[in-house]
This record gives sequence, structure tokens and C-alpha cells, in this order.
Amino acid sequence: MLLTPGVSWAAGTERAAPLAPASAPAQSAGRAAPVLRAPTLPAPSFFGQPSDAVADWVLGQPDFVTNTDTGPCRTCIGYPMGAAYHVRGDTHYLFVVDQEYHRVLVFDSAQGLTNGQPAWAVIGQANFDVGGANRMNPLPHAESLRSPADACVDAQGNLYVADYGNHRVLAYRDPIGTDFAADSVFGQAGTFGTRTANLGGASASSLSGPLSVAVDDAGNVYVADGGNHRVLIYYDPLNTDVVADKVLGQGDSFGSSTANLGGVSASSFNQPYRVRLDPSGNLYVTDINNSRGLIFNSPLEEDGAADAVIGQPHFSSDSANMGGRSASSIREPCSLGVDAYANLYMADWGNNRVLFYKRPLAEDTVADVVFGQADFAAADTFATSASSLWGAQRIDFDPDGNLYISDCYHSRLLKYKIAPVANACPVPWITTPQTGKSVSGNAVSVIAHLKGSGEGVTMQFQYRTEPATAWSVLGPDVPGRPYLLKWNTTVSGWSDGDTVWVRAAAMSADCDTTYSIPVRVRIKRSGADIEENAGTEHEKKEKIEKGRKVTVDVASELTIEIPPTALDTDAVLQTKKFETNPKDKVPEGVENARGILYQSLEFESGPSSFRDSVTLTFNYNDTDNDGRIDGTDVEETSLVVYSMGNADTEWKKHDTIAARNPDSNHVKVKVSHFSYYAVFGSSPSAAVGFPRSCVISEMLDPAPGGRRILSRLRAARDWMLDQSAGRRVAAWYYGGIRFAR
Repeated sequence: MLLTPGVSWAAGTERAAPLAPASAPAQSAGRAAPVLRAPTLPAPSFFGQPSDAVADWVLGQPDFVTNTDTGPCRTCIGYPMGAAYHVRGDTHYLFVVDQEYHRVLVFDSAQGLTNGQPAWAVIGQANFDVGGANRMNPLPHAESLRSPADACVDAQGNLYVADYGNHRVLAYRDPIGTDFAADSVFGQAGTFGTRTANLGGASASSLSGPLSVAVDDAGNVYVADGGNHRVLIYYDPLNTDVVADKVLGQGDSFGSSTANLGGVSASSFNQPYRVRLDPSGNLYVTDINNSRGLIFNSPLEEDGAADAVIGQPHFSSDSANMGGRSASSIREPCSLGVDAYANLYMADWGNNRVLFYKRPLAEDTVADVVFGQADFAAADTFATSASSLWGAQRIDFDPDGNLYISDCYHSRLLKYKIAPVANACPVPWITTPQTGKSVSGNAVSVIAHLKGSGEGVTMQFQYRTEPATAWSVLGPDVPGRPYLLKWNTTVSGWSDGDTVWVRAAAMSADCDTTYSIPVRVRIKRSGADIEENAGTEHEKKEKIEKGRKVTVDVASELTIEIPPTALDTDAVLQTKKFETNPKDKVPEGVENARGILYQSLEFESGPSSFRDSVTLTFNYNDTDNDGRIDGTDVEETSLVVYSMGNADTEWKKHDTIAARNPDSNHVKVKVSHFSYYAVFGSSPSAAVGFPRSCVISEMLDPAPGGRRILSRLRAARDWMLDQSAGRRVAAWYYGGIRFAR
């Protein structure tokens, strides 16, 4: 059974008979279809900008002008519904969902695709030459599929498939490294042998015709449950359970399945068709029967209402091609994709085109480029070519940013090369605080990062208190990295309960100003999610929810990454930054040790230790790249993390040598509990674990080749082995064995 956008069914009923490609927009009749001349696009000037609308590779057909469906085979794609990409070592894998033949095709060596390339493996069928639903069985099992609609892959290589016709989502743990049998099932009470829509009734455990699946960096899974007109969110289900934790589109009720519950609004759906996430965790949904796309900022933190709408002038409108076919309208959008820079591609199925929007959350919701049509006003069907589309359904990307479009009624998958843009203007992102958080205190950290070069970039943080009002300046401009602003929410002008939108503006002489996606926070005088104050010491408290991956930024000097499996209860994390050594001691055996960072970490409420290790990343500055911490003579190659508990009397060293990263200016350590932490380094007059230069001279002078080594050491600043050159020479000569004092 092939899915046609705009068609919905009552929950619990069997789907209509298979829909043939004739259900697609009609081809031109009575004459040969014209060949599309792709529009000329401006020269790329920003990250992710397409240089043209002409495909570069094709899968499922031998070339760009062929349009045949010869049945299931190794080089055929009957009805491509999506693609997902995974990189393992030097091999790139592309998973292509073929709905017509109830399977997922796997292509290896995908980084070097050739036209008509044969698949490497098949999931859902016994071999490439068969294509029956559930392998011609009435009931499904862990190795079968029925009209799969979408797929995605997480960072660990786990594959998720929306098995639409079986009313379930399947999870395959590392199928490339193991096998092609599913390991977990969503929507069927944990049983692979059933295919009942809303098994046991609409609930947090049921599904009805799931159309799409996505996964974020924390392992949270998002499912477009089309038949129930909702989006379900599962918190890290591979490590917890397959019961949904949050619902969008049905208020707070898992038992409701009403289309446009309460009317067309920012909180309702009429058959959500596709879900995808941008790098900041914002959720994008195509609401197909309302002819719109919805964007939810930080959906895990939010109240279930969308923050932006695409294709309609407001949230209560649902007219197809509102105001006529244009760059601002859409008709039955069935799919979307978001690239690494939050540029959006929308598959406008009803208008036979794909629209490109330059960072709509930061810019506007008017399309900038059209694929498949000569201009924004056209909706024609053209002869099969590298520039035409007929029933575009799915959009995906590879790690290099190249674009994949499922051209369903041409039975092919198209790949468009998105070339890197030289000297593109940098793109800012606000990482702290996140949308949906409440904040309080006199030094709330607002932190921005840049994609692209930060040379000559000044960051300005801006705010507004109403969506349609002008932006105002939040604080003084920040001339260089780290882009950190301390926001005093306690002064007059800010009141308890105020909602504030904050964005970052990257300004430079060589580029137009670029803006971050705004974040929305609320000022809360007591009991806030984030409370941050600066005085003699800098203190921060942040609420941590169990079962969630949480990243906490402490000023710009420490990042705490708490995995979803670390806590078995909710907690409040309390951090304190010290300007001087809080223990008034230095590590034993380290001459001229210099502390550059001091932090205490503890849970004000919650556990005393973790079930899974927590990663601490200590950041420092070396703006002139001289290998020394700014404002000191401490060498970054000597940095080591130490900890000391309340009952301890000495600093304990952590193994951070392998986690030092001078290129990124940080050191990392994994910990099992919180404590006092410090980063110590050495100045050039002494080195951790190495002897003085006079001892080195005595040891090397009589040794074979010792004088030559001494001359190398002397060139490395008076023979000091704490210098990187001296360390390399000694490590080379003595095989890495440390000197004894």
C-alpha cells in the first residue's frame, strides 16, 4: 500500500487498497511534457546554501531520464519514502525506505555513489528479488515490514523504522554490526507478532499508522503518529522503555486522537506526516492536512504549543496555497529536512516542488529557493530529468551536507551536492539558556557559539518581550570568544513572570549581521530552573530531570554532560566557581603548580553518586595560540584535572592526558560523583614528573647520542623538558619512560 499525502483513515481501521502512482499529480496530457530548465540561483554566500537545483546522482534508475518500475531488484526502488545516513569508520551507509516493496535498502560506499548503484543489503525481505508485505505472512515478525514510511539512525548506528502498515516503530541495535532483525518494538505492547492500530486503545503505548521517526543526540525518539493526530516523545527508550513520555497535538492526553483538537491552532495537528530536529533540538513537523509546517523550540522543555508556522499567515489558518501559489504558501507538505545550519527544506507535495528556507527560525518563513519548478508560481509536471520532481516525499542529508530527495513517482532517490561555501558568514547559536527554562539571579549566563570563523566577530545579545516588537540591546557587546554575557535579571525593568526572547547577533566588517535562533525564557524570582549569582564567588543552581541527557554550562569555563542513565531521581545541581584555591593546597610532586580553574560541584538535592559517568569539560583561553593560558605562563600541554572530596586532605589526579585538546582549548574528565575540582598546570621552570635540567644534563651527557639530544633540548628553551619540543625528544629517546628524580 502506497501512502498518498492528504488521505487519512479512522484509527483502528484497515488501510485503503494500495494506491497506484496514478494518484500522483497528473502528467501533462496530449503532448510530451516539457523539460524543466532549472532556475539560476545566486552565488552561495552562507552556510548550506544550494548552488543550483539540479541533481548530481540518482539511485533506483540508471540515469536521470529513465522512469521505470521493473519490480523488486537490487538496483530498483519502487516508492522511495526516505533515506537515513550513517558513517562507520571509513564506510558510509545509506538506508533507503522502499515502501512499495516493504523493505529498507542499504547502500555501502555511499560517499562515492554512482548512478544506478546496486544495494549492498536489504532489511525486511529475505532477498532483493521479493517484495511482499510481512514476507507474504498475515502477521508481522521482527524481520518483516509492511509499508514502511520513514527511517533514521542515531549516533551509535541504531536504526529506527516507522513501520506504518504494522502500526509500530522498530528499533534495530547496530544492524550494520549485528543483523537485520529488530530488537525493540513500539506500539504493540512489546510484541513483534501483532499489528493492531491502537492496541488496547489510544495510549502512551499505542500507535496508529506512524508516518515518521526521528532521534536526537540524547537518544530521545520522536514519532509522528499520523492516525492519532499527534507526535509522541520517548525519553531514551533504548535504555528505558517504549512507553511515550510526552504528547504533542492532543493537549496532555495520551488517550485522545482527535484531528485539530480544539480547532486549528499552535497545539493541534491534522495528520502530522514528518518529524525532524535541528542541531539545537528544535522540532519541525509537517502538518499535512492543515497545509503547514510547525516548529517547536526545545519541545522537551515546552508546553506543547508551536513557536512558528510555515505556509500559513497564522496558527488558526489551514488553507492550501493561502493567497495563491508563492514563496510563502504550501499545499499538503509531506516532508521536510533540516541541515546542520538550521536551513529548512520542505517537500511541498501538492505543488510538485521542494522549497528551501534560509534558517527560518532566525530569518523569516518565506522560501528562498525552489526545486522542481521554474519559479515559485508554477506547479507543473515535467519530463523526467535531473531538474524535475514528481511527488517529492522525503528529504535527508549526509554528514557533508549533501541533499537527498525521494522523487516517489519517478521511482528514484536524487542526490544534490551542496558545496562548502568559502568565506561564508559565521552563524551564531545560543547554547545557554535553552528555550522553556525559567531563570533568576544577578549573573545569568547567556552563551553563544559560532559556526564558522570568529575572526573579527563581535557578538551583541538582544532581547524583546513581545514576539512582534523590535529588538533591544541586552548588554554590552562581546568583542571575542568566549561570547558570554552576564544578565542581571534582578534590576528594575525585569519582573517576576516576564517572558523574554533573547538572540545573538554576530557582527563583522566583512558580512551582514547574522542572527541566532531566539530562545524564550521566563523570569522567576524563586524556584527557577536556573539560578545564577555572582559575588565573592560565582554560584549556579540548575534543575536536572532524571532520564534526560542534560548539558549544563557554568559561565564559559565548565560544561557538565549528564547522560540520561546517570540519575535515578530528579536533582538540583549546585556549582560554585572560586577565584582562588578553595583548599589552599597544590598537588604533591608538582613544582610551581599553578591552578587556573576551581569549581565545586554537588547536588543540593538528589543522589550522592551516578549510575553512569558524567563528563566534565574545562575550557580555557589561548587567544594568541602561543600554547600558554592567557594571562599566565602555564603551558596548556601541562594541564591536569584534580579533585578533592570534603573529607580528603590531598588533591587526586585524574587521567586527563588523552582528553587534553589544545586545538579546542579544553581538558575533559569522566567522574562518578561530584566534588571539588581544579585544573593545575606548570610554568616553564618545572614540569610534572620530569627532573630538573641539570639532572637531565648529567643523564644524557655520557649516553650514546646524548650530546645531540642535549643540543635539541637546549634549543627547546634551556633544556626544559616541560616544553613540548623537549618532551617529544625525551619520549623519542627513552621510549616514553619518565625520568626518576
